[in-house]
Amino acid sequence: MSDVSVDRAAVRQMVEDFCRSQYLYQQNIVGTQPHLTPEQSQSEGLAFAQRFFDRVEATAVLMSPEQGDDFRKMVDEEYGFLIKEIERNPTAALQRLGINMRYPPPVYHRQGIGEMAVRTAVRTTIWELIFSLFRR
Repeated sequence: MSDVSVDRAAVRQMVEDFCRSQYLYQQNIVGTQPHLTPEQSQSEGLAFAQRFFDRVEATAVLMSPEQGDDFRKMVDEEYGFLIKEIERNPTAALQRLGINMRYPPPVYHRQGIGEMAVRTAVRTTIWELIFSLFRR
């Protein structure tokens, strides 16, 4: 397995599939559990996201150390690219992903990911952005 390279196109597809699933999951929570507080809804969504990142880590561990590092880096990069695309134009990005929003996306105030010091803080900020699409 050491001579197998990590395919960026496959990683991009995986991240986009995850994003689609995350939006659909969050819409389902908002639509089927209206009694949840925004904090409970956000907690559910963060748990969903954490399961994805746990699977990414479990996959990376099965690879050689170099491949695992490349895989983690590609996932983080593709995830960041997708979030930036959503920040620039939420409606167009979600349409490109084939996501039909039940709730109109809000206007965003840019905050650079580079300002964040820790990966966990970046992911939390990103998910707050995603959840804001559903809580207006």
